[in-house]
Amino acid sequence: MSLSDYASFDIDLGPAEGGVYALSVLDSPAGAVRTRFSMPFTNDDLRAWHALITASLQDARGLVGAMPAAASWSAQQTQAPSLHLTEVEQRAFDLGLRLSNALFDAQVRPLYQESRRRAAAARQGLRIKLRLRTPELAVLPWELLLDPDAPMTAPRFLALSRQTPIVRFLEVGQAAEPLAVRGVLRILAMGASPDDLTPVDIESERRHLAAAFPWWNHLVRVEWVAGQDWRSLQEQLQAGGPYHVFHFIGHAFFDEVSNSGYIALANEAGQPELRTANELADLLADHPTLKLIVLNACDSAEGSPLDLNSSMAATLITRGFPAVAAMQTTVSDRAAIEFARSFYRAIANRLPVDAACTEARKAMHLAAGHALEWVIPTLYMRTADGRLFQREGVPIDWAKVLSLLLFTWMALGAVVGWWWWQGTRPIPTAVFNVAVADFVENGVTATSLQVGPIFGQALSDALENEYPLSGDTNVAIVHQHVGSIAEANAAAKLMERGFQMVIYGSVDGVGDQLNVRTKFLVSDAFRNDMGEITGAHDFAFPLTIHTDEVFSLTPTLAQRASLLVDLIQGVDYAAQERLTEAAAALARAAAESESLGVFDGREVIYLFASDVARRRKQPDEAMRLALVALDLNPNYGRGYIALANSFFIRDKSHLAEAQAFYEQALSLPDQPDSAYIAEKAHLGLGQVFLNRYLLAHDDASPYADDYATEAATHYRYVIDSIPPQPSPEAGRVERLAQAYLGLGELERLRGDATAAERFCRALTLSHTALTRRHAEEALAKLDRNCPDRTSAP
Repeated sequence: MSLSDYASFDIDLGPAEGGVYALSVLDSPAGAVRTRFSMPFTNDDLRAWHALITASLQDARGLVGAMPAAASWSAQQTQAPSLHLTEVEQRAFDLGLRLSNALFDAQVRPLYQESRRRAAAARQGLRIKLRLRTPELAVLPWELLLDPDAPMTAPRFLALSRQTPIVRFLEVGQAAEPLAVRGVLRILAMGASPDDLTPVDIESERRHLAAAFPWWNHLVRVEWVAGQDWRSLQEQLQAGGPYHVFHFIGHAFFDEVSNSGYIALANEAGQPELRTANELADLLADHPTLKLIVLNACDSAEGSPLDLNSSMAATLITRGFPAVAAMQTTVSDRAAIEFARSFYRAIANRLPVDAACTEARKAMHLAAGHALEWVIPTLYMRTADGRLFQREGVPIDWAKVLSLLLFTWMALGAVVGWWWWQGTRPIPTAVFNVAVADFVENGVTATSLQVGPIFGQALSDALENEYPLSGDTNVAIVHQHVGSIAEANAAAKLMERGFQMVIYGSVDGVGDQLNVRTKFLVSDAFRNDMGEITGAHDFAFPLTIHTDEVFSLTPTLAQRASLLVDLIQGVDYAAQERLTEAAAALARAAAESESLGVFDGREVIYLFASDVARRRKQPDEAMRLALVALDLNPNYGRGYIALANSFFIRDKSHLAEAQAFYEQALSLPDQPDSAYIAEKAHLGLGQVFLNRYLLAHDDASPYADDYATEAATHYRYVIDSIPPQPSPEAGRVERLAQAYLGLGELERLRGDATAAERFCRALTLSHTALTRRHAEEALAKLDRNCPDRTSAP
């Protein structure tokens, strides 16, 4: 489901009669209904809610560890099941549950459930549209509504799913029509941080927007107002444009005396200069192309419980702007930056504004962990379907022009500079180097557009823009002169030049559609045990684009680049034995993958995380993560190897479980050759039966000889599977060394004279200190030396 199309669940609330509010579902896929709504909170509850948000913000900044005493709840508090939630999350759950029970009563709930079913059948989302006609209802935390279809053991907030965005709908005059945007979407951004107020990190937000939409992209252009006062804004509006979005970052306030909201600009002396929503509207109102205002400023959505339209956001809607995104209360710089970054990427991907707001909430939620800042953004709109912009073709067919230029450039390079090009090689420049190849094209349509080089360049650019935001200077992204790569063998050849990861893939042209599949190879030069990080991996995002969108790839790829950055960091840290940091990076990648929905290859993240947990001597966590990988892909041989490894590192009582899962990996059909499942499983089984032999031998068990025979069989399988020529990859060579070591140990214990030869062979092959030390210790026990140690590393 694309979820760019929505049905509406249109709810009207108010006014009150005898303390009970009229509730009407005006429209939904399943019909309409009228009922009553009783206020589920006292004034003390609402004051506690504001204290909860304040505590959540402090928690996000690392200032407090518990709720303030003021945040106490009334006797109506609902008890939720044990969900391993923080105190802040638990109280948010309690509040949301009470609000949901009041809204989705015995009449509304079945209507909602049937509407969800019908919307899903029509491949639509269901927009929760709230028409709040009394001010005391407008200040309730509707963003905490829980999905009535979700079980109590796994509650879901509606506002965190693109399937069910929540909007506050104000019907002001004629409904706004979407604007036909010819060319790029233009954002006018302004930041203000007056001297006497808490500093605002304007530069970070500027960098994030620049990274999301660099100057050369074909979808969005961000321009910044030079100054921080109203004159600078007015001059920019006069000289530039047309602008489609106005974005403000700074401070906002609500004054209960004047019953008005203000934004804080800065005068020429840098002092605060407060301007009301009406004054801001006066500056912006003469620009009919402005369809969206984003107030990335604390308290810009706060209003009076006595005046429905008192907040800055509501006032701007009443002045005719189709949509306003604002903040209900104080928000941290980190959350404000994350909101803007994800919100505009979704807008650039042509999502309705409410879906874009949901994507931004998810990003805030994932970035901030247990904090509740994702609740703070509020979306007001008066457009019926959330669509503010519709694309028109650009005056020039840039796809054809740029394709022709690219073809001409390639032809010229082939004729004039082929000798120089052949002699040039990609150059790694960091400790951990990632090569991004041009994607291989399959299909006439793809080839005619030269989309493989375009896609490789766009992915490289997206990673280069995203990676500096991670703060890690250890990694280099290299695309120049990499060329196209079709398979793992070619990627492995590239690694010989000093790359630790190679990202490559294919583009299949089917009619007017292009299906993009991504793969990557992780160098095994630094990993030589039964771990599963190294080798080739499929990571096929469900990226299907129209041929007309070839030159507008950057925003689409930017969504995936953030996930890839954390994945790369996880591999990089694991290579450096910085396992705690590797686990954190992979946890972020797993969380980010949730926002991209279901896609092939997502199990790779959990596989990597399981491997890191195993190396951290955390068998329970390694097992849990391996099970998640297998739940995502039940035919995942590497997942069964990881699961078996998690049992093997426990005490000897778990050898039977390890054996069962190694054998399960061997029984799976259609495993990729590059995963070497059989080699890894047989090596694991060799280790299992060697340990079983040791236990049986100590206990004088009659099964000892059987276990020894099984162990030798599995070790010999590995030895016979890895021919010395052509030179195998380093990881396979190490498995070969471990097989010789295991077989030698078995033969030593049984008094076989060939044991010393096995240990010498392991020494010749292995580059791993642990393997070499075991071999040398075994030779010392035999009082033997290898005849030729010159070939050893």
